[in-house]
Amino acid sequence: MNGAGLKVSHWYGFGIIDSAALVNRARYWSTVPPRHNCTFNATAKLNGGETATEDQSLIVNIQVENCELVSLEHVQVFTSIQVMEGSRKDISIHLVSPAGTNSILLPFRPYDYSTNGFSNWPFMTVHSWGEKPNGNWIFTIEIRGQTQVNLSSLELVLHGSLSIPSSVMSIPSVCHQECARGCAKAGPQYCDSCEHFRVASSLECVAQCPQETYINGNVCSACSENCVKCKNPDSCQKCLPTYFLLQNASCLLSCPSNFYATYRNTCMPCHQSCLSCNGPLQSDCTQCHSQFVLVNSTCVLRDSTSCGEGTYFDHRSHECRSCHQTCSTCTAQSETHCTSCYGKRQLNQGMCTNCGTDEYFDSHTSVCIQCPKTCKSCLDSKTCLSCQKDYYLTFNGKCVSICPDDTAADNSSFSCVESLCQTLCSNCSNITECYNCSQGPFYMLDGFCLSECPAQYFSYGNVCRKCSPACQTCSGPLETNCLSCSQAHFLNNASCVTSCPTGTFANEGKCVECMEQCTQCSSSTSCEVCANNHFFHPDIKACVQHCPTSYFADNSSHQCKKCPSNCNQCLGSDCTSCQEGYYYYAPNRACVQQCPDGYYSAVLIRSCLHCELPCATCTGAALNCSSCTSGMAFHLESQKCKQCCAAGKEGMACCDCMKDSTNCVYYNTTKIATVPLSRSSIQIVAGVVVFALLLVLVTIAILNIVVKHKWRKTLKYKALPKEDYCLERETEIL
Repeated sequence: MNGAGLKVSHWYGFGIIDSAALVNRARYWSTVPPRHNCTFNATAKLNGGETATEDQSLIVNIQVENCELVSLEHVQVFTSIQVMEGSRKDISIHLVSPAGTNSILLPFRPYDYSTNGFSNWPFMTVHSWGEKPNGNWIFTIEIRGQTQVNLSSLELVLHGSLSIPSSVMSIPSVCHQECARGCAKAGPQYCDSCEHFRVASSLECVAQCPQETYINGNVCSACSENCVKCKNPDSCQKCLPTYFLLQNASCLLSCPSNFYATYRNTCMPCHQSCLSCNGPLQSDCTQCHSQFVLVNSTCVLRDSTSCGEGTYFDHRSHECRSCHQTCSTCTAQSETHCTSCYGKRQLNQGMCTNCGTDEYFDSHTSVCIQCPKTCKSCLDSKTCLSCQKDYYLTFNGKCVSICPDDTAADNSSFSCVESLCQTLCSNCSNITECYNCSQGPFYMLDGFCLSECPAQYFSYGNVCRKCSPACQTCSGPLETNCLSCSQAHFLNNASCVTSCPTGTFANEGKCVECMEQCTQCSSSTSCEVCANNHFFHPDIKACVQHCPTSYFADNSSHQCKKCPSNCNQCLGSDCTSCQEGYYYYAPNRACVQQCPDGYYSAVLIRSCLHCELPCATCTGAALNCSSCTSGMAFHLESQKCKQCCAAGKEGMACCDCMKDSTNCVYYNTTKIATVPLSRSSIQIVAGVVVFALLLVLVTIAILNIVVKHKWRKTLKYKALPKEDYCLERETEIL
């Protein structure tokens, strides 16, 4: 299992593809985000090449940082490996992700005797699918035997997306109970595989196959058209109510020629002589084939009308043959095929006898024998033709007081007639009043037997009972026993509600849980209101307790919103910390690339801090002045601002300031300091220097004259203006 929780194998990858599950997922799948990549070149770490030989391993650690990918898809390694000795068969290459997933990029290949090595060869793996990219990747070359290789270049390329795909985010932690493995969403129609059966038409997982389907392995496949019960697509057992079943194969709106419709909605074949009929007998014909003619509901060959009394037309020999001696007319030679009798004989089930109505003729003894006591008339000792009072004739010729299962007593004919009992009913008074259902999973409702209870009913024993009014289907009578809901209701924890509760949303008639920590949503991939102390992150589409870097928690919308540009952290529109290369300027609560005058850039804490007096501007520290406040001048020697001397005071240091400028130079009594001046300042200084040199020359000339005349005189200083004083001091220094 890799770092994303996906089962993966070097030999089988992520497993065999389930095409049905793949198609099912595709119905609801959202396109993955655009692909991005991060590239990390580790060639510089190789110092021109790394060598491995003789059962050694060459390991290179590649530290990946600041890769913006959220979910990996595939990883490529471009590498150049020279085979110095031996061949490629003894080389194996592995790549281990930060999550610990080991991908075999190149296994040992015993038949690869090539000595060419690999030149910028692209190796690829998908085994780290879904993992995070940042961390230490370990690239390993394993050598076997006497082979020697040199690794000269190595580049790691990570491919993936900047957000987790929404279809992956919507996968629930718990699937429907009919799901055997994973699912795309909550619900039986979203299962990857089923615990029992899958309906082919809707891909829904069910415990039992519904009507109009048959079990085909673990799939509920559709029966043929208009068929509601079948065992395979070529054999139907039951049709829709308005259709007729033809020979257990197909369902038709009406029976075709040569078939008649039964009370069970089946099409049964007519007698072979009938073109159409209303029963199975030769005497049930309503139309005949062209070679036959209809005579008293019987189809006879057109040539048979020439046969006289006491004879019949043999269809095989096409000849007139004699009837049985007891028959006046017949359809065959047997005594049981009479159609009329001579004299006082009576026609009894195709036989002409002299017996009474409660007797039957025994052909073996030629004697009339009394019928069984329950029979009013009979064919033999086991077959009644009619019954005594309070008895009913069954299909097998028995007279019974209670009709058997699947039949009902017809008081008009005093027989047990199947047509009076509905399908699936074992005992009834008529077709709408069933007392007991046939054996099997059949349920009674309002005098009818059903194979399953209809909508808004549930099965209780062998009876259908009413669901709670809001339920469309249910498992019990309570309002908490719903399985699906009626219109304008939604299923929520086995109850039907008119609106889904907090933390859920309506989807296909059900209340589906919102994502974790979300209290109000309209889909599984979006959130409108997160739970207390949580905020919706629009990029990863999830509720988080703490908004990440570059986002702030908006309490009004309960969302993580993007901070202003260049902010690392913020409170609303106000920055509290800045991205690299920017500094926090507190007065404007913003991140700036350069701190304004009166502030300096504190690199470690990425903030603009106030310069301290007497600095007007500073760099690097609060008292590291670069200019001074009014009345102060910058002393280059001490790198500090000092107060200027008052005008007219002797023996004190003074400032050299330009008119209408705060750009002053502070002088002491021993040294003249210089600072960079503006262009106008340079011109003024140059003029002063020229004037000073001329003054020096004049002074030297005067001194020479005094020396020549041996004048010695003490020179007294007078109070001079500021400029003259500085020149005097300058002369003294020179």
